Amino acid sequence: MKLRLLPWVLLCSANIALAQTETGNVCVRDYRGGAVCTANDVRIEALNVISVNETCDAGTLGETEVVFDALVSASGSPNRYDIGLYLATDGGSARDGDSCLHTFLDGALTGTPTYGDANMDGIPDIVGGPWWNGGGDGDSCGDIESSTQVIDTLPSTRFSCADNNFDGSVDVSVCTSWDNNTGTACNVVSEAFPGTNSKCSCGVVELGIPPTYALIDKTTATPVVFAGDPVTFTITVENTGVDDIIPSEPAPNYIDDTQCDLLTGPTGDDGDFILQSNEIWSWTCTINSVTAELTNTATFNGNTLNGSFPVTVIDDETINISDIAVEKQLFNNADEDMSNDVSLGDTLTYLITVTNTGEIPLTNVVVSDDLIT
Repeated sequence: MKLRLLPWVLLCSANIALAQTETGNVCVRDYRGGAVCTANDVRIEALNVISVNETCDAGTLGETEVVFDALVSASGSPNRYDIGLYLATDGGSARDGDSCLHTFLDGALTGTPTYGDANMDGIPDIVGGPWWNGGGDGDSCGDIESSTQVIDTLPSTRFSCADNNFDGSVDVSVCTSWDNNTGTACNVVSEAFPGTNSKCSCGVVELGIPPTYALIDKTTATPVVFAGDPVTFTITVENTGVDDIIPSEPAPNYIDDTQCDLLTGPTGDDGDFILQSNEIWSWTCTINSVTAELTNTATFNGNTLNGSFPVTVIDDETINISDIAVEKQLFNNADEDMSNDVSLGDTLTYLITVTNTGEIPLTNVVVSDDLIT
């Protein structure tokens, strides 16, 4: 697996609102049917992941919530205006697909932005705005000056965990567009679309998210107990990725499970307190008395040693209460009421009432009485 991480050091910041966005059927073709997007101009050149809120398996069509910086480059391009950004969210195409994130560069626009070189690649860039307001057009959509680039934090978005090129990293189809050619100002995201069939460029960018970091499993041998009984859970966490993981939870247990009266572990660590690739850690969690149905949750948090991706895996197990009440009363058949007034030689009839006082249905209920033949 190749892990594509960009060693960016963000040297400046600005308090601006996130760009206006829309998601759904808002790919390039939804704004300009037949767009070819063959221009080699403004482009999303790289995506730098800031956070991954869920484990992402690049080998499945699952999804994950991702926040990242987009590196939008105009290296080798003339000045371009009203920059629209399209990212496929379902593993499909940002040009011809069915589900995209559509946004544009916005923020505090100025005719004289301050350029730096936050990613140290020798190309002037702006981080987080204020964007260049090319030509003083006074609209809301940021422009990009020739041979510069911008680094913009995009809003948290759900993306498919698709690895279309099978290199072990989640990849995303992306497109950029410029100059909507429909008016003198671009003030909403729907106005940031290709001005002509060729005024857009598309490609595939690696998110750099590797396959699943870790798997967690929480089980118990007694998912049904009587009220007041104890229950013991077994928790295992396996590092299935290629990066070692440093736990975020403190020693000595390195896991979050607040309902345990007694939490022991982990076993399986080789003594370096790092969950290494293919290493499996185990814990036991005991709750001394379960009095009502409960769902017990275990959470393992950490960060990959190389790349600093956050890792969070969660699993839970539900315990149900099983309980039964039995009441036995003497029954007088003559007047069909309960009575202890009997005579010598009478035949006694009892009424036995069985009530399910637990939380789950009971089957194969059998009543026995040592006085009944």
